[in-house]
Amino acid sequence: MFPDNENPAIEQPFSFKEVKNCLRRLKSGKSPGCDGIPNELLKNLRTNWILYIQAMFNHILEIGGTPVCWSEVILTMLHKKGDVNDPNNFRGIALVNCIAKVFTQLVNQRLVSWAADNNLIPEEQAGFLKGRGCQDNVLTLDTALQIYLRQKGASCFGLFVDFRRAFDFIPHHLLWPKLLSIGLSKKIVNILRCIYDKTTLRVRSNGDFSKPVEVTTGVFQGETLSPLLFILFISDIVSFFRDKGLTGLQLNGLRDLLMLLYADDLVILLRRQMDVLKALRAFEEYCSRNGLEVNAEKTKLVPFSKSGFRKKFPKSFIYKNSAVEVVNSYVYLGTTFTTTATGRRAALDAVKKSNAACSVSLGILIRLHADSWAGKQKIYGAIVRTSLLYLAGIWGLEHLETIEKAQVGFFKRLLQLPRCTPEYAIRLET
Repeated sequence: MFPDNENPAIEQPFSFKEVKNCLRRLKSGKSPGCDGIPNELLKNLRTNWILYIQAMFNHILEIGGTPVCWSEVILTMLHKKGDVNDPNNFRGIALVNCIAKVFTQLVNQRLVSWAADNNLIPEEQAGFLKGRGCQDNVLTLDTALQIYLRQKGASCFGLFVDFRRAFDFIPHHLLWPKLLSIGLSKKIVNILRCIYDKTTLRVRSNGDFSKPVEVTTGVFQGETLSPLLFILFISDIVSFFRDKGLTGLQLNGLRDLLMLLYADDLVILLRRQMDVLKALRAFEEYCSRNGLEVNAEKTKLVPFSKSGFRKKFPKSFIYKNSAVEVVNSYVYLGTTFTTTATGRRAALDAVKKSNAACSVSLGILIRLHADSWAGKQKIYGAIVRTSLLYLAGIWGLEHLETIEKAQVGFFKRLLQLPRCTPEYAIRLET
C-alpha cells in the first residue's frame, strides 16, 4: 500500500491570477474538443467569467472529480511517413475540450515545480523541460563521444531505442501506482484517474465520427500534461539499468554517462559488446514490467570509433525475437551521428535539406512576384537558413566552408547567376 501523500503546494486552491494568466497564454488557432469552444473565446473572457472558471477548478480540487465531457476525446490521425495503409505510420492527436486543457495546464505547472524540487526527473532527461531542448542532448552526446574516443584505440556503442507508440501504450493500472510511489498525493492522482478512467474516443475522418471506444492505456497526445506524465512514468529507468550493473562512458573518472533521454527518444551508451547484450536483456525486463513496447525495426546500434569500427561485429542483435540492426549512422533528434563521430555527415545532410528549402523559397518568391530585397531575405531566413543551421553550433565550426557554399548557392539561384560566379562578388551584392 502507498502512504497517503499530501502535497500542499499542488493541492492549494488556484488563485485568480493563476487562472487568468493561463487563459491569456492560450494559443489561437487550435482545434477545440467535443464542446466546440475554442481558445479564442476562453482567452478573451471578462473577469466575472474567469471567476466562475476559478470556482469550478477549485471545486474539482476539493471533490476530486471532473466533468464527464472532459473525458470525451476526438482523435485525428496525422500521417508521419511511410505506407499510408499501415496504421503504425500515423500519429493520433487527441482533441480535448479546451477548458479541460486549461485545468491540466495549471496542474502541470505545479507538478513541474514539485518534480524539480524533489529531484524526481533524472538529469539525463531533457524532454519538455523548461530551459532544456534537443540541442542539449545532441551537444551532450557529441561531447561525450569526442571525450571518450580521444583515448587511443577507444571504441563504444550507441543503442538508439525507438519505443512503439510510447504515449499510447502506458497502462493506466501501472501509471497511477507509480505516481503514488514517487510521492504524488492521492487527491491529484484521483483527479487524473477520473479523467482517464472514463475516457472514450471517437476517430474523426473527413468530417465523420466513429462510434465511441473505451480507452484503458496511454495518455492524450497533444495535451499539456501528457509529456510530464510519461517522463514521470519512466523516471526510474536510469536507476533500473544501474541496479543491473550497467555503466556508461567514463568521461572524467568521477561519473559515467549511461543514457540520454528526450521524452521517449532514448540512446544508451555502452563500452563493450557484452554490455550491449546485457543492456538489451535489461531493457526487455524494464519494458515487460512497465507495459512498454520497443520497435526493434527502428531501434539501431551504432559502433563508434575515430578510425571507423574495424573489429568483427555481428550484423544484428536479438531483442526478444526481433533483430536490432547494426548501422553506420543514425539520425538522433534531427542530427546525423556516424560511426566515426564526426560532423561531416550532419553538414552534408543539412545542405541537402537547405537545397530542398531553397527550391521551396524560390517558388514562393516567383509566385509572389516579390521585388523587395528585405522580403527576399526574410523568406531566406525563415525557410532556408533555419534548415541549414539547425544545431549547426555543434558541428558547424569544422564545416564552415560547406555552410558558406550552401548559402551562396541560394543567392546565385536567386540572382540567376552562373555557378562560376566568384563568392566574393555574391557577398558584395548581398
